[in-house]
Amino acid sequence: MLDKFNSYVKTHRIFHETDKMVLAISGGLDSVCLLHILLETGIKPALAHCNFQLREADSMADELLVRDLAGKYQLELFVRSFETAEYAQNNKCSIQMAARELRYDWFAQLQAEHNFQKILLAHHRDDQVETFFINLLRGSGISGLKAMRPTNGFLGRPLLFAGRAQILAFALERKLTWREDKSNNEHKYLRNHIRHTLLPALNQIDEQYLDKIAASSAMLGEEETLFRFLLEQQLEKLVTTTDNGKLIDKKMLQKLPDFQVLLHRLLKDYGFNAAQVDEIKLCIDRPSGKHFLGDGYELFVGREYLELIKKAEGLNELSEWQIGEQANRLDFPVKLKFQSVLVDENFVLEKSRKLAILDFDRLKFPLKIRKWRQGDRFFPLGMTGTKLLSDFFTDEKFTESQKRNTFLLLDADNQIIWLIGYRLDNRFKISNNTQHVYRVEML
Repeated sequence: MLDKFNSYVKTHRIFHETDKMVLAISGGLDSVCLLHILLETGIKPALAHCNFQLREADSMADELLVRDLAGKYQLELFVRSFETAEYAQNNKCSIQMAARELRYDWFAQLQAEHNFQKILLAHHRDDQVETFFINLLRGSGISGLKAMRPTNGFLGRPLLFAGRAQILAFALERKLTWREDKSNNEHKYLRNHIRHTLLPALNQIDEQYLDKIAASSAMLGEEETLFRFLLEQQLEKLVTTTDNGKLIDKKMLQKLPDFQVLLHRLLKDYGFNAAQVDEIKLCIDRPSGKHFLGDGYELFVGREYLELIKKAEGLNELSEWQIGEQANRLDFPVKLKFQSVLVDENFVLEKSRKLAILDFDRLKFPLKIRKWRQGDRFFPLGMTGTKLLSDFFTDEKFTESQKRNTFLLLDADNQIIWLIGYRLDNRFKISNNTQHVYRVEML
């Protein structure tokens, strides 16, 4: 066992014996075994124990065992208690997912605060295979079926070479003491069903199933690495980053075989699930109009692009901000600078889309800022007559993001003065008779 351990650590460069390390220890068989392997190879790690407070007296007994081990071998110890059930309820996730998020967040905090080179985890080959089947039954793609890596950033898994039977044999030979988690025998958890029902059945078919499934999982991990590399190359061609989000070229996307796979990988990071991606795929060859909500992001199906933008917070169509005659600046929802200027021989007319030069005497204060609304109509500079903003957006080929992020400057009578950043209203432009200019600049 020790020789295989040392060989595995060396081959995969999991850690160096001089590294400052902490072992995540539950008090169960696997982590207690890993502790004694480390000690026998001359390594004295610090210990980190999570008390999830889910099993009443058993949880405290686990913690006491870990404290005894730390004292016996004079090891630095970190213990953290979590309100796991409360976290799961507040974050609407399972107890298992809550415990996972809590412990990994704490591990990252420990690593940063104490400058550990590695945090060691006691995952082994059976864990690898059980996770494979859990994700397979949940309908996962490559990312869920790939093997756990021996190293992943500051995390190290030096026991992945060993199966549960090998670990148990080592513990019995050394007469180690560990704690059994009674929940491991409860069939209400999918992992336990797989462990106690599926895996024994597979063992009857092929006694080498653990090695073979672990090897397949490892190959999937290598293939995913290649897939990600090729994916990034395609995304560079397909996706354009804008100030408000990302544009995904619909025509280029449709030319790819099985583009739904690429679309799923792209959108899942923005909170869109598989069912939404299926529906988005059906909208690709349609003109526009569909709208999808992800986790913190929105996706609009436009004529030429799928447009991905971050949800605006604290803004809605009814929100308004007033600007008094003496105001010189506005910082939200758009940054604007206001200046009153008298026209004299030194006056120079500036031209910029970020600048509105207005006839002060035609303005009625207080001015207002708000988002555009359906039915808004204005007199576009350079045109005769009025035009609906929605038609103006169509003619100017505005994307959904541009439309949703467009604000209007209006006067006290709700007449549109400026489609901010795009077009002035003809009624408020300066003329040869203008003596007093109101200058509005986007910052």
